[in-house]
Amino acid sequence: MRNRIGRFVMSRHLVEEEPEQAMKIMSRCVVVRCELMFASDCFEYLAMSPDFDEVLPGFLATEYVVRLSKDDEGNIACKLERK
Repeated sequence: MRNRIGRFVMSRHLVEEEPEQAMKIMSRCVVVRCELMFASDCFEYLAMSPDFDEVLPGFLATEYVVRLSKDDEGNIACKLERK
C-alpha cells in the first residue's frame, strides 16, 4: 500500500444518514488526515488504500470521487472512482 495515497470528500449527510455506505468506503482505506469543511458540510480525507494509484514522493495525491448508485431492487452501491 506504500505510496498509494488518495484524496476524497464525503458529505456529512452520507456519514450520518447512510453510515453503512460510508463504512463500505472506509473499510478499504487507512485515513491519515480528515478535516470537516464547514462551508461545504463535508469531510475531506487523505487516505492510503490498495485501490488508489501509486503517487511518487513529492507529488500531490490523486483525487477520487464517491459514487453512489441504486439498482432496480433499491440496493445502494458506494465506491470511489478516480476524478
